Amino acid sequence: MSALFLGGAVASLIAGENTGAVAAYFVVATLVLILVAAPWLVRNPPAINANSGTYLILAVVLELAALLGGSIAALRGLGGWIVLGAGLVAYGLLERGRVMVTAGAFAVLAGVVAVVGQQAWLTLTLQLLTAAIFALAAGRLRHLLLRERRASGGATDSRSPAFR
Repeated sequence: MSALFLGGAVASLIAGENTGAVAAYFVVATLVLILVAAPWLVRNPPAINANSGTYLILAVVLELAALLGGSIAALRGLGGWIVLGAGLVAYGLLERGRVMVTAGAFAVLAGVVAVVGQQAWLTLTLQLLTAAIFALAAGRLRHLLLRERRASGGATDSRSPAFR
């Protein structure tokens, strides 16, 4: 997701006032993210705490909301940013992962600030900051999972306290 937001920052920089291009980027990038993440979710069932249908519904709602968020003129093409953050919050709640919930909540807040602020430099800065927050969250999750794996002799269950 960090790469997605780095791309969003580049799209915002290149598009300037063309908010339709930014919205299209977030819709396509969200679809690619879902298509890349789906096989991982299928191959790693221990990381899934809800049933498969719940994750499928989350993916479909996320993509539809990104489409809708991109079409609302008042959001200046940044609706997908807010939707992705909210999607990460929902996924974090399903996985019981506070790190994901915190990173998603930051993305939602940063997206709202960027929409309200209506400054290109602010949008660029907040997208880069969101990408950095996601990279830090991914590093933290990796650290927690590796520590849990070492402590349990190789088996990792995302429902363990160390995952949070």
